[in-house]
Amino acid sequence: MLRPFALTLLVRSDILATVRRWVDEHHLGTRLVYEEVERNSPPPRPASSPISLVHRVSIADGAFAEWVSGALSERYDVACVDAVDDLDDHARAVTINGQIKSSRTRYEKNDRIAIAERSHWVLGDRDAKLEALVERRQAAQREWDAANDVVRSAMVRQRAASERVGALRAIREQRWADIDRDTAASAVADLRHQLVVLTRGDGDLQQAIDASEAARAVRDRLRGRAKDAGIVLSETRHRLRDLDEVVAGLDAEIASGALAEVDEETTSALDTRYRAVQRSIARSTIAEVGQQVQDRLHRERDRALTTAIEAGNLCQRLITEFVDHWPAASADLSASIADRRGFLEMLNEIVAHGLPEYEARFLQLFRERSSSLIGELRNEILGAPREIEDRVRPVNASLRRSPFDADRYLRLRVKTRRTDTVNRFMNDLKSISEGSWGDDDAASAEARFALLADLMRRFSSSDHVDRVWTSQCLDTRLHVRFRAEEIDDHDRVHATYDSGAAMSGGQQQKLVVFCLAAALRYRLADPDDEYSRYGTIVLDEAFDKADTRYTRMALDVFVAFGFQLVLATPQKLLQTIEPYVGAATSIDNPTRRRSTVADVTWTDRATDEDNT
Repeated sequence: MLRPFALTLLVRSDILATVRRWVDEHHLGTRLVYEEVERNSPPPRPASSPISLVHRVSIADGAFAEWVSGALSERYDVACVDAVDDLDDHARAVTINGQIKSSRTRYEKNDRIAIAERSHWVLGDRDAKLEALVERRQAAQREWDAANDVVRSAMVRQRAASERVGALRAIREQRWADIDRDTAASAVADLRHQLVVLTRGDGDLQQAIDASEAARAVRDRLRGRAKDAGIVLSETRHRLRDLDEVVAGLDAEIASGALAEVDEETTSALDTRYRAVQRSIARSTIAEVGQQVQDRLHRERDRALTTAIEAGNLCQRLITEFVDHWPAASADLSASIADRRGFLEMLNEIVAHGLPEYEARFLQLFRERSSSLIGELRNEILGAPREIEDRVRPVNASLRRSPFDADRYLRLRVKTRRTDTVNRFMNDLKSISEGSWGDDDAASAEARFALLADLMRRFSSSDHVDRVWTSQCLDTRLHVRFRAEEIDDHDRVHATYDSGAAMSGGQQQKLVVFCLAAALRYRLADPDDEYSRYGTIVLDEAFDKADTRYTRMALDVFVAFGFQLVLATPQKLLQTIEPYVGAATSIDNPTRRRSTVADVTWTDRATDEDNT
């Protein structure tokens, strides 16, 4: 009853058009029924009777559950009756044995498949159907195995009977002479004796046998050659007939004008190209070789077109640049490739007036000046670290006058460290100054000149990026880094400082003071000067983190360098700095509204007594 409905494919409305096209374009090899399912499905109608088929079907949850419920209530509201006579009480009904009343006058029962055959069920318990199919397959397998056993047994019996019949037939047709061993052995002995007599070395028969075998070998060899030659001849005749047909067809096409005749020059060029691909060309390979020649010709044509386009673009660019630079000279010409002849005539006039000689003179001057000036600049940059080392040497001598710690002194080391930007700049200078200008062609010389022009442009630029680049490249102070080493009287290194990251606050301040003194010495004094040209130093919050011993060591360094100190420091350090200063100013602001200033001047007592 429900089999047609259960085997119907349900399709959503939004993909119905796609399904219709696919089904129409493919041969399915079976019967397919599908039905559109709209988004808004009507609700199911109430069943007409308690024994309706609708009550006997359970619908699983899913995307089409609502639509299936409505379609089932609309199409299969059929009464399920117990007896066939009860069919008269309903307009549509079905019995338990499968007899269907579809209208008041039409009845149907399909007994092609037993109603209890679970393997054909499409609704209900799927596990039960699977179990029935498995049982049916097992039963079929058992029947198949039994039939195979019967067939194999029959074949064995048939083979045994055939062998027995053959043996009996052979025995029946056998003669006594065929199985008389004594007579046969006597005949064999006689034949062997005759063979020995006939094949003795001094007999003519042995020579005849040898000659016969030699002639037979020559015959077999000649027959093989003749067979091979016949095959080659047959193949050659077949190819010749094919070639004659091809030649006749080509002659007909040439005669009718359908195929153009090729001149000797084109034929020779094509022959050269074909032989370049394959030296020996047969009719079977001429199509493949022709395709390769055609592909090469297409590639050459494409390269020629590309070269022509690039040449045209280059010519157009050169014409445009010439017109932009010298508009007066090209006033009668348009800035297009169509007037290239006019520009070529102008080029010939320029060459005739000696412009290349002036270019050569300019190139010579450029080579000589760039080699000397750029090389000198590069040598100065390379030698700058050595000059810094020379200027640091008297600074180290001054640091040696004041201990950095107990039996320890501070020494500055200069380490060259150029950035990638500076290294690229130095490589550019090297390529400009050390290149073999005399062997360069015009293109290489122009490339070097372009590199030099770019450097000069960046040097003269006011752009911030170019100014930073110029500072990085030309300020040789940025090309070095200083490292402080703590050494003893024998110049043995006990500690090295690249920074104060791993030091305490006092140690950091101490290192800063010593490095500050060295830097001031480097900036304010010449190498041979005992004292700096300017000696007043102002220090704010001086030595606030250092202890008394470190503070005095630092002050000794400044004194050794000949500096005059102006210190802004807490009062707790007055006793420490007293031997190094001659006066103090105390500033106090207790109310946070008004500051008071008091000057204090003192002198050494021994000096006062001597003056008295």
